[in-house]
Amino acid sequence: MAIHTPADEESPLAPAAPDVVPAPVVTRSRSNRAPDYRLRGLDLDAPAFAEAPSRTVRKRHPSYRRRRRRHVVQWTIALATIALVALALRASVLQPYSVSSSSMAPTLRAGTDVLVVKSSLLSGPIGTGDIVVLHEPARSTCSTGGDGSRELVERVIGGPGQTIRSSAGHIYVDGRRLHEKGWFNRAHGELGTTRIALTKIPQGSFFVMGDNRMNSCDSRTFGPIPESSVIGKVEATIARDGHPYVHFL
Repeated sequence: MAIHTPADEESPLAPAAPDVVPAPVVTRSRSNRAPDYRLRGLDLDAPAFAEAPSRTVRKRHPSYRRRRRRHVVQWTIALATIALVALALRASVLQPYSVSSSSMAPTLRAGTDVLVVKSSLLSGPIGTGDIVVLHEPARSTCSTGGDGSRELVERVIGGPGQTIRSSAGHIYVDGRRLHEKGWFNRAHGELGTTRIALTKIPQGSFFVMGDNRMNSCDSRTFGPIPESSVIGKVEATIARDGHPYVHFL
């Protein structure tokens, strides 16, 4: 006798079981091409260093070239004018002179170029302490030959009408000691080894000495010099040993 269970019988009220449709199997097709691992937007096949862009050369504007040309012309004219003025001044007012001895050391050593204002154009009289350039007197025996053709640079120590002498290593003018404010080379003192005899300076003459009292050919040897032998007054240095050296005295 067969035994039937409730599960074996379909209940007229139970819904029918839906049909189960299996999920489709998706298979990926494989190709022989290697995976592409490049990032989007990045080309790894580009050269590592791109060629630098060429530098843009801007052309000069014609107005710039005109301005530059005008400036060059202006400077040329200015320099030419300065040169002409210098030549004119040299011919009429100024005269360069090169110191060739050590008689004025340390104030003016050998190899120094100075600017001399001609005596006829000086604004005032020559006074004590002024440095002058003069023609060496014909009676001088300081230089070889002593023909008076050389020019000397000296400092004025005494003027017309004054009396000058030395005593105990000092210089006296009209009986009063001369305080030279450091004019002379202190290494050799006020006089060096040459003394000054009592001298009355004639009118229109000067008593001159070099600052290097130990090695100077001056009025101690050839006496007072006439004003007419003075070429001019030294106003400034302009060069030393071939190099610019501007110094006003």
